[in-house]
Amino acid sequence: MSGARPALTPTGQAVAALAVVLSPLGWALGYQLLTVLAAMFAISVAVGWVATLVLPRLDVERSIEPRRVERGNPALGLLAVRNAGARRSRACEAVESIVARSGPPAGAGPGTNVTVAVPSLRPGRSVSVPYRLPTHRRGTLQVGPLAIERRDALGLWHARRPVGDVVTVLVQPHVIALDPRPAGRARHLDGPVSEQALRGTQTFHSLREYTPGDDIRRIHWRSTARTGTLMMREHVDTSQPSTVVVLDLRASRFAGDGFEEAVDVAASVVG
Repeated sequence: MSGARPALTPTGQAVAALAVVLSPLGWALGYQLLTVLAAMFAISVAVGWVATLVLPRLDVERSIEPRRVERGNPALGLLAVRNAGARRSRACEAVESIVARSGPPAGAGPGTNVTVAVPSLRPGRSVSVPYRLPTHRRGTLQVGPLAIERRDALGLWHARRPVGDVVTVLVQPHVIALDPRPAGRARHLDGPVSEQALRGTQTFHSLREYTPGDDIRRIHWRSTARTGTLMMREHVDTSQPSTVVVLDLRASRFAGDGFEEAVDVAASVVG
């Protein structure tokens, strides 16, 4: 990996500003100490720039598994790094950016970073470093691009270069296996009130056109003769077990990860 343009960190910007201000101020007031401090600050900025001017030449491969995971279960990234240069590489960091593209009403912030320490490597040597992605909240996570980053010892400069692609990880509710729950029954003696009622053999519901595979014994010949199209009797079951799960979506009702736990409970009952 070749060089990347270094950039001043907020600390580096403050130190550079002090160097610019203190130097003429020391000359104007005749305070040699201020001039010396300005020179020290300027030298620190210059040395930090040289230290981050060239990033190590690294071949980097990253894999993430699994891509679909239940909340709280591990989703792991594996970073394989090889020193492709002719000299020993300096220690650096791999930064994985993670952005929540969708999530709960009380979800986390817009994004976070996972930092992985990459040790110094001799030429041709490689290392594999695992790291864990945050899965404590549901949602669709955009993971990447991965970037190799290096800072100077004082944290005045940093340089980074993207090396990975973007991967999507889906974090689903954590479903707990439960014993069958008692279910109610919705009885409609005159037929169902919903078009979503399950098909069955108990109660006549409506007429519809024939579709391949229908039982010809249910053809309604009188309607067929009147319309010129094969019409079928539609029967449904008027008494089906039903369970209603209600989840309060107001964020003010929950503290911390309480909402996520409530979603887990609801998903476990439904599942």
